[in-house]
Amino acid sequence: MLEIDSPLDSSFTDGLLFTGATAFEVEFQKEAQEALQQRNRWTMFSRQQKIERDIAQGPHLYYNGAIWQVLRIYDDNAGSFMTALAPHGLTQPGASFQPLNLLGSRYQTLGIAVPARTPFTDSQPLQGLRFAVKDVYRLRGLKTSLCNAAYLDMSSPAEKTATIVQNTLDAGARIVGMTKLSSMIGKEEPTEAVDYPAPFNPRGDGYQSPAGSSSGSAAAVAAYDWLDFAIGTDTTGSARRPALVNGVFQMRPSYDAASLAGIVPVFTPWDAPALFTRDVKILKRVISTWRNQESSLTRTASHKAPLIVYPLDYFPLENTLQMQLIDAFLADLADVLGAHIRKFSIASLWEETRPDVAGGQSVQDYLGDTYVNTNFHDYYYNSTSEFRTTYEERYRKRPYVIPFIKWKLGLGKSVTQAQRDEGMHRLEVYKHWFLHFAMKQDENEAFLIMPISNVDVNYRDVHPAPVARPTGFDPLILSPILGAPDVVIPIGEYGYDSRVSGRKEFLPVSVDVVGLPGSDLHLIDIIQNCLETSKRPTVVRTGSRMFE
Repeated sequence: MLEIDSPLDSSFTDGLLFTGATAFEVEFQKEAQEALQQRNRWTMFSRQQKIERDIAQGPHLYYNGAIWQVLRIYDDNAGSFMTALAPHGLTQPGASFQPLNLLGSRYQTLGIAVPARTPFTDSQPLQGLRFAVKDVYRLRGLKTSLCNAAYLDMSSPAEKTATIVQNTLDAGARIVGMTKLSSMIGKEEPTEAVDYPAPFNPRGDGYQSPAGSSSGSAAAVAAYDWLDFAIGTDTTGSARRPALVNGVFQMRPSYDAASLAGIVPVFTPWDAPALFTRDVKILKRVISTWRNQESSLTRTASHKAPLIVYPLDYFPLENTLQMQLIDAFLADLADVLGAHIRKFSIASLWEETRPDVAGGQSVQDYLGDTYVNTNFHDYYYNSTSEFRTTYEERYRKRPYVIPFIKWKLGLGKSVTQAQRDEGMHRLEVYKHWFLHFAMKQDENEAFLIMPISNVDVNYRDVHPAPVARPTGFDPLILSPILGAPDVVIPIGEYGYDSRVSGRKEFLPVSVDVVGLPGSDLHLIDIIQNCLETSKRPTVVRTGSRMFE
């Protein structure tokens, strides 16, 4: 086990091993012999067939005629992992994944085996990076849990690895484990976690909610220096909310920009993979490897006038410091882009330019139950139907689900197919209206500024208030409706007096920037340029605070 996180430890450069020949079969020139004597304490030769030709970069141990990769074991002290993964054979085509089944040094923690970081190459742009994936992605040979004991019990080992994960592996990144989530990809606070405990958010006093549903992915990135990025999913804020409270960068790409193959669905029209990282530069490196061949992910800057869209329906938030930080970032972004800031009311603009098919309804009334009638309907009839039916047939009882999921299933069951189809039609009408009249995509290179939620304390030991019936005017579903790329950017911290630590602690503050559909890589470039030009941090730290 390595004591340091580097393949350049001198103890791993003392010797040189030649494979495929004996010392009597190799002839060295004089210069080579002198170099070997000066740079190495020992030289060995082996003709053992056990030694693989393709050996990953990094430290290795030669033992019993074979070469073994050396990894360091880290404790999952934040409880963010569902399972650690064994490292053997993962680089071989078609190889199956296996759980590591190793405990950490602390009680009830997993041990995570982490390879050394190595330099990346043009052919493998993610070489040397370590990552984890949310336990909704199929990994060949492994079951999927969704953090629900009944679902895990019914799950069969996957025959194929999810496309996004395979693309990431093919680009050279190394996977170390699968992360926890809110049960059944729903909304869950720590006191509602029944089958598996919720991860610990490392920010602030360490006892704030990690949010969900991609809680484990965000918490792991915020907690561990040895993890470079994590992959989650986002449907209605499942990645954006955890990115905010755990204080990390996050991106959900444009609809159809990345494959959903091998991801357990919630509501396919809004589902998207999501990337969490502490370094804005990693966003583009990883997202670039996800691109569908038919996608418009590589859309570049246009010659249209830049426009920043600021909807007053969702601003201002209650937290005045949060608003000051958002407005300061908004000013920097406008200055870097040379953009006009358009502050307006969506509701008022709708009244002025309302589509004829809306029949005189306000935007709130027109969207009304579209959230429930589409998302909840598909969750009941499509996403969870086979699981529930098969479980009941096998065990002659219903599977346990947390109260929120039970409530969601009940609402979804009551929605007819006709109501679902009408809801989808209304969402499509709203999408085209918003892109044309609000973002003026035909005239401008538009960027939409959105809130995620009001920043305030949310202790993990407090039971949440009952969930209100969502509406189609919810700010968290706007970018999914538009099918647009969405980036969460940490911009500051909010101080509070913790009842846990008895001292002043700090919560993350972030802003959400949405681009036009297909502008993913350009949006990342714009954000990175804005942060660098305005002298803002492009990297956040692990632990209780994002910034020094």
